[in-house]
Amino acid sequence: MPSYEQSISDQYGQSDLSSKILTALQDAGKDIDSLTTNDLSSFDQHHSGGLAATRELASLVGLREGIRVLDVGSGVGGPARTLATEYGCDVTGIDLTEEYCHAAEMLTARLGLEARVRFHCGSALDMPFDDGTFDVVWMQNSSMNIPDKENLYSEVRRVLRIGGSLATQDVLSGPVEPLYYPVPWAADSSLSSMIGAEDLRNLLGQLGFIESAWIDGTELAMKSAKERVAAAAAESPSPISQGLIMGQDVRETMENTLRNYEEGRALIVMSVFERS
Repeated sequence: MPSYEQSISDQYGQSDLSSKILTALQDAGKDIDSLTTNDLSSFDQHHSGGLAATRELASLVGLREGIRVLDVGSGVGGPARTLATEYGCDVTGIDLTEEYCHAAEMLTARLGLEARVRFHCGSALDMPFDDGTFDVVWMQNSSMNIPDKENLYSEVRRVLRIGGSLATQDVLSGPVEPLYYPVPWAADSSLSSMIGAEDLRNLLGQLGFIESAWIDGTELAMKSAKERVAAAAAESPSPISQGLIMGQDVRETMENTLRNYEEGRALIVMSVFERS
């Protein structure tokens, strides 16, 4: 039986992802030798709400030039590159899926951002960083696959400096059960480890975090999900849609995601917690 980490990598990984991305960009008429962040935004913001949600969370935590950010669950690097280019942050990403890390490095190099953005392949439960390294730990849609929430947020606290901030966008469990599957983060319940809103607040409080912001981002996520369903249903879908990264039936997974939001089975919360 594969390990849990291998199961997660199997869920997200796909062979030759970097080559697939470059081919899709060329098919979409992009100049792969002169790419911009806008060329990538249709697929590299691989989380609920897309680029708008990244900007909303960045505003909520108050990012500014020179801030050292750790992006936990960095995917192919869209948010990390956005934080570097739009807010002047120095960003490190970590992700368990090797193919994502390779693609993130490739795209970052093609945008000439290697000096400000770098990536590590590894587990969020055992991060290769010294205590107090970062000003902000950033997490967008990256906790739902991790059962050991206490270990996860303990590691986050360890790598944050005192007074630093945890900025999260979490998919949380709603009052209605169960979820409709598949969803973008899990084909079935065996890979889904969601937590309720009050349980998350209580856990972070117990670990020494102080809440400074908490807003419902479900409406923004629903708007993005509707757009992705429509894009997947188009007669001639774009080669650089979310399907490029998800490697699965985007229409089905996004329809399920939207239905989960609409029926109260899942919700999105953006929050900021300060490390005491």
